[in-house]
Amino acid sequence: MPALLGHSHIFVLPSLQDNHPYAVMEAQVAGNAVIVSDAGGMPEMVNHGVTGLVFEKGNDEQLYQHLRTYMSDEPFRHYVAEEAKSFGHAHWSLDLMMERMRGIYETALSRNRGGVRV
Repeated sequence: MPALLGHSHIFVLPSLQDNHPYAVMEAQVAGNAVIVSDAGGMPEMVNHGVTGLVFEKGNDEQLYQHLRTYMSDEPFRHYVAEEAKSFGHAHWSLDLMMERMRGIYETALSRNRGGVRV
């Protein structure tokens, strides 16, 4: 996926139901201008007008307008893509996720060594 996303400029996820899709994280890390619906947890992943655009789920006219905005305003699209990339690296990068996972394991191991059952 990262190789494909690297060739893209815009990523759209028009889900009617989704909680915290990994695809949005990948698109942000790749530096894509993101458009997502307001389903589930996606509005928490995308700051409208800064790290992407959010539309009301099922509202195809709003989705169309957001696509038009990206297609007609290249400087804005580049700004959003860069902000998404910065946000993605700060929150979803593989290195960061591995560091967090290591911390979880280290906490569990230290509790186990101290006689606390995990």
